[in-house]
This record gives sequence, structure tokens and C-alpha cells, in this order.
Amino acid sequence: MNQGKIMNVTQLRSICTELFLGKPQRQIARELHLARSTLIRYSKILKDKGISCIQDIHALSDEQLVQIVYGNTANIGDTPREKNKIIKHRNIEPNSMDVYEPDIDEYLKTYFEAKLSKADIYVDYTKDAARKGLKPLGETSFRTRLNKAIEANQDPKVDMHRDHIYGDELELDWCGQKFAILDNQGNTAYYNVMVLCWASSYFTYARFVPSLTTEDTIDGIRDGLMYFGCLPRQLLVDNPKSMIVKHTVGYESIFTPGFERYMRKCGVSVNPNNPYKPNEKTAVETEVNLIQSRCLTRMDEGILYLDEANIDLMKKVNEYINSAPFRRRNSHLERFCLSDTKNLLQDL
Repeated sequence: MNQGKIMNVTQLRSICTELFLGKPQRQIARELHLARSTLIRYSKILKDKGISCIQDIHALSDEQLVQIVYGNTANIGDTPREKNKIIKHRNIEPNSMDVYEPDIDEYLKTYFEAKLSKADIYVDYTKDAARKGLKPLGETSFRTRLNKAIEANQDPKVDMHRDHIYGDELELDWCGQKFAILDNQGNTAYYNVMVLCWASSYFTYARFVPSLTTEDTIDGIRDGLMYFGCLPRQLLVDNPKSMIVKHTVGYESIFTPGFERYMRKCGVSVNPNNPYKPNEKTAVETEVNLIQSRCLTRMDEGILYLDEANIDLMKKVNEYINSAPFRRRNSHLERFCLSDTKNLLQDL
């Protein structure tokens, strides 16, 4: 039982979300292996801060949520060992004589001009503190200040580590969690969520599929292409058995016959993601996380049939994802209409 222990960010957000789902606190404590006193304390803190629903939780960044629950001295670790962990620090007086307050601008200059890593910069900082006979800040506290300075001084137009040609690539993935829907007999069944996302505009389509078979996968792709109203030049996929029989690094992948035949008839080439390299489909990975946090949490499980659930899901995807600003400019939908489809129509 996690009684008295500080949660990581993912656990904290899950707990706070559960508190607004109408479940009894004893049930939540049992399912999440928590002390009920922890839930009571979190509930009181959120109530005192005016947070009264799941939407309020989703509106908070991880850092904001951590500081609401644990106070202003808490932050999120960013070293490999402390990644995603919540770190609480003792209050340190800014002008305390035994702590060396870093000149962040000088270390920022070293980061950009000398191209030193953050770990090396922290080593330099500790050496500077030792020369002055003062105590250095902890690495997490130092990195938090340095990261804020780096973010404030970066070009705001830098958004992606790779460029994508409009209309070229559509990416496919599945959500990690299943969702409860009524089957034709009115019984509760758990469905997978397929996600299709354009790599350039991040415009997204999602639908529930009964299984991960080749047939259901093809049905989901077909509905997605009909929704978009255009075809990409290539489809970037992972390596599930519904589509890929075998894919070894350095060798051509072998597709399942039905999937290969369908994509050939569509005139779309298939680009299987390199095994163990999920960052090649960054766009759809991002949208999968947004669908799970912004859309599925706003749907009631086990009360809709498949067609109704798909309509409700896309309504929420369009409202909370596709209509959102994309790279501080057009929305996903506007960028798709202006660039992805326009590029494809010019080539026809």
C-alpha cells in the first residue's frame, strides 16, 4: 500500500481523475492500493483549490497538478533516474549564504554556444559552488531552472524534429486501453480503439474496432479513408500480426495476404515501422495519448452500441483535438483542409 509515499505524475493524475468518477473512496483505495486517508487528503486539497470535475484536472499541466497537491516546493524530476517522479524539496531561502545561487544566464550561454549537455553543465555548477565554498543546489532543482531558461530562449517556431510532406504520410496505431461498448445482444464487450493520424497536420480519426484481426483492421482503415475523403501516398504502421507476418531489421517485411491486397487496391504503399523504433510514428503516438486523456475519459462506458459509440468518439475527437490550435496557428482540421488535401488534389 502506498500509504504516506509520494506518487509519480502518472499515478497522481490517475488518482485525481478517479476521485471525480463517482466511485466510492473505499473502492478507489482498494483498486489503486492506496490508503483511504490519502484519497481524503487529495480530495480536500482539490476542493480547496476550486477543482470540481475531470475537465479541471485535464486542464492542468503535470507541473501545476504536482504543485497543487504537494506545494510550490515540489517539481518533476528530469534526470533518467528520477524521470516522471515527484520530488519535494525543503524550502531554501534565495539569499541563504550556504547555498550557491547559479547565474542561469551564464550556464544558458554555455548550453547554446558550447553545446554542453545538462549533466556536464551541472558538474561545472557544482565545481563553481565548491570554489566559492558554498553548497550547490540539487541536480533536479538546478535542471528545473535551466530548463525554464532554455524554453524561454528557444525559437517558438521549433516544433518537430523531422519534416513531413503534406499529403504524404498517414500513421496508424491503437490505444493501449480498451473501452466497454454494448454488443448486438446488449451485453458489455471491450473494444479496441484504432487511431489514424496525418503526420503533417496531425488531423485525426478514431474508431472502435471489435478485435485486432485483419478483417476488423481493414474495416477500420476503410472507414478512416472514407472519413478523410482522400488517400495518402503511404501508410505508416506498427508490426501487429493483423498486418505484418514478419518484419526483421534489415529485411523486407512480409504482409498478411488480405491486408496487402486491400492496400494495393487502394494504391497506397505501406511503410512498416522499424521494429523497436516507435518514435518514427510520433504524430499518432501523440494523438493516441490525447484520445485516451481528452476523449475516452469524457465518454460513459457500457451504455452505447458500436455505431453510437463511434459517432460520440469522433464528436469528441473533433471538439477536443482536431479543433484545437496546431503549432499555435491553424487547427488540425484547418491545416488538413488547407495543406494535406490540397497537396493530394494537385497531384491527381
